[in-house]
Amino acid sequence: MMIDDAQAQETAAMARGSEQNSPVLRYGAEIDAAASGRTKTEVPLTMDAVITRENLMLAYQRVVENKGAAGIDNLSVSELKPWLKAHWPSVRAALIAGRYLPRRIRKVDIPKPNGGIRTLGIPAVVDRLIQQAIAQVLTLKVEPGFSISSYGFRPHRNAWQAVRQAQQYIQSGKRWAYEHLARLGGWKDTKRTGRASVKVLWEGWFKLQTILEGYDLARALEADL
Repeated sequence: MMIDDAQAQETAAMARGSEQNSPVLRYGAEIDAAASGRTKTEVPLTMDAVITRENLMLAYQRVVENKGAAGIDNLSVSELKPWLKAHWPSVRAALIAGRYLPRRIRKVDIPKPNGGIRTLGIPAVVDRLIQQAIAQVLTLKVEPGFSISSYGFRPHRNAWQAVRQAQQYIQSGKRWAYEHLARLGGWKDTKRTGRASVKVLWEGWFKLQTILEGYDLARALEADL
């Protein structure tokens, strides 16, 4: 299967289009600029930066746009706004004090088309809001330092673009791929992510997983050529 450039760019273009009418476009534009490497925005990685009104408004907008099922507490996306009006002051105080505890992840088993089960983890919608707010601050800080060859979980980048790049590498004669990605996982034990309240929250959600699908995909593409 050959992937052309237009197909590779389509998903990224759709993501950009949804932000054009954002009420917090300036902040979103800063994230886009950081993602493209045009600037190295200096953003303090603190809870104060995470819970600014501007950052939270953008995070809320994206959580609503992404929709998704309710988490373990059965709170839906449509119920988030009234819930925040009633409970946000206490949540904010807990975040600042470093006492906020994320809710348990709701696990849902999804049958795979070719057999087997894939387990999905669905965070509570309130935790998705906080995750998104933290991710936006992290994006501003770390995106400019990422490799141009990195495609995973980055703004305006997607799997089709990675597939297209893999095809170009293969067509240019490259035949080697690094298989032992698990050896790169040690950084998570020592990486500094800022103030403790942010670090503890992030480690509560984030678990590094070894992903070898890219290597398998490159081999499959090579076999097709």
